[in-house]
Amino acid sequence: PAQVSANSSGGTYAMDAYPPAGQQPIDGISGSFPDDWYAFSTGDVRIYVLNAAWADASIGTAGSAYQADADEHWQPGSPEMRWLQADLKATPAGMIKLAVFHYPLASVNRTETSDTYLDKALEPVLAAGGVSLVFNGHAHTYQRIRPTSAGQIPNYMTGGGGGVPEPVDGNTD
Repeated sequence: PAQVSANSSGGTYAMDAYPPAGQQPIDGISGSFPDDWYAFSTGDVRIYVLNAAWADASIGTAGSAYQADADEHWQPGSPEMRWLQADLKATPAGMIKLAVFHYPLASVNRTETSDTYLDKALEPVLAAGGVSLVFNGHAHTYQRIRPTSAGQIPNYMTGGGGGVPEPVDGNTD
């Protein structure tokens, strides 16, 4: 189903070369890595499955997996960002838009913190495109984060599977 959704939405579900052919490496990253970003609709809901994660062992000179992900996926001219902006714009008015991705927009967990690159690069694009709710994983907790300022989106952290549950270190709701 992911491949069909990727194909029908103009997204991707494949191994992609980094850097793309003819481009210089960003953060010294080179190799073939999985990329998956696509959207599908059911009824009046459009769901965006985004590639917002990067392998910790493949960060090159970025300094963190969060930074490597931002540098490779969330720059204004990156393929994923161009696709997302175009699809958000093309989605008919009245559709409810949700986004699902790995790294958290906001997290009150000391070991798996908020991805400050996403809240600067991705969240404004999602908010401007009418996305009303985001679901994330990564931190092994359940958190419900309410917006505290304009341009933020409600964010649910549902990362309890596959790891040892971790504490929530602050107020969530």
